[in-house]
Amino acid sequence: MPAASNLSNDKTLDLNENEFLRLVLDSLNHPFYVIDTRTHEILLANQAARGRFYRPAMRCHELTHRRPRPCDGKDHPCPIDLIRDTGQSAVTEHVHFTDRGEPRHMEVHAHPIRDATGEITRMIEYALDVTERKQTERRLVLALEAAQAAARAKGEFLANLNHEIRTPMNGVIGMTQLLFDTQLDKEQLEFVEAAHSSAESLLGILNGILDFSHLDAGRLTLEPGPFLLRDCVEEALDAVARTAAEKGLELTLGLTPDLPVAVIGDQARIRQVLVNLLDNAVKFTGQGWISVSLRHQAGTGGRLALEFRVQDTGAGIPPERLEGLFEGFTQVDASATRRHGGCGLGLAISRKLSELMGGGIRLESELGAGTTVTFQIEVETCSESVRP
Repeated sequence: MPAASNLSNDKTLDLNENEFLRLVLDSLNHPFYVIDTRTHEILLANQAARGRFYRPAMRCHELTHRRPRPCDGKDHPCPIDLIRDTGQSAVTEHVHFTDRGEPRHMEVHAHPIRDATGEITRMIEYALDVTERKQTERRLVLALEAAQAAARAKGEFLANLNHEIRTPMNGVIGMTQLLFDTQLDKEQLEFVEAAHSSAESLLGILNGILDFSHLDAGRLTLEPGPFLLRDCVEEALDAVARTAAEKGLELTLGLTPDLPVAVIGDQARIRQVLVNLLDNAVKFTGQGWISVSLRHQAGTGGRLALEFRVQDTGAGIPPERLEGLFEGFTQVDASATRRHGGCGLGLAISRKLSELMGGGIRLESELGAGTTVTFQIEVETCSESVRP
């Protein structure tokens, strides 16, 4: 390269220098040229260039267009024009055609050579064949498009399937509720209660899959409105209170004194995230307590940032199992479904809902020392006049 930058303005190169340059340049695997920027004539071409695209007395535009006319910039950017305009090196891409008419994608690097007066009179140009890279990129794009189409089809299938299953499940739940109002003996009542409980559990799983598929497909939208913060948290605690009492667990609630009474947000989705986290805490805590705390601070754009924290005294999670817990259908261990039920969507849904509400979620756990899950969201402030 340094030798090429000392070329004189004459077309005829010194024989020794010429032979030395050819020896060096012919060892390169990529086409290499020295071009006169005034006449566009190729002064020097290495063996890789001569064996592929170059022929004697060829001008540089013929390398790109393969027809006798100068570059006009309409089909391909001209490296000479780019170098003259900027005075800097340039990288362009062209499609060359072999003698067999096969297209080859070339990445062309051009570097200016100036004479003693500073005028750009020569240009060094070398080309890298990126055809295989372009073909790989194209295959990756097609594979990505196919994967996205498959994901959309999967989401639509799950949504349609869940709707179809939920309809008869609601019928089963409705019929069992009607059975409670009939004359049942003790054994029959136990059967109906078991059927009702199982149907509600199955419906909860179906709702989780439906929510996950909608979130995954980006089709779930928020429905913000004014609501009372304390009521929202207490309703979530009420949802797990019976199960916690059966296990002898203590539920506690901590709210900062300056917490706003009411805010504007999607109360149903906030409660859903809280119930998911509390349900997990109750599920995996054998003894002790579960606490919920809530604090706030200024958010972005005049909004309010809420931070909910659910802490338990459960067995904790091994460090190697923490990664991936927020992915869909992932649980702490393979036996979790058999021992505790569910399909591993609670944390995945909670993460997606938290992000949808302008926040995020994180989990901290130590084996034998319990687990703490914190999620943040952003809500609008609520004036006295619009409080529910």
